Amino acid sequence: MTLAVVLRDARPGELGTRLRRYESLRMERTGQVRRQARAAGRIYRSTELTPRAQAEQLRAILDSVAINTYDAERIAEDAALAA
Repeated sequence: MTLAVVLRDARPGELGTRLRRYESLRMERTGQVRRQARAAGRIYRSTELTPRAQAEQLRAILDSVAINTYDAERIAEDAALAA
């Protein structure tokens, strides 16, 4: 979805710029997901937290990553407007 939005109506001379924009958006998002996954792993393996505290912290991480609600199309459109 993100690539389609970024390349929408692109002229041949704009392809390089548009692909760099796509790369930037994807790196930002995958970096966020990766960091949160690592944090979730640390919490999951923690022996210092109660199960309830683990569940609450894991839920907060999942909410912050917004796996099911992340709107890639909107993010790409916002980036296009800002460019």
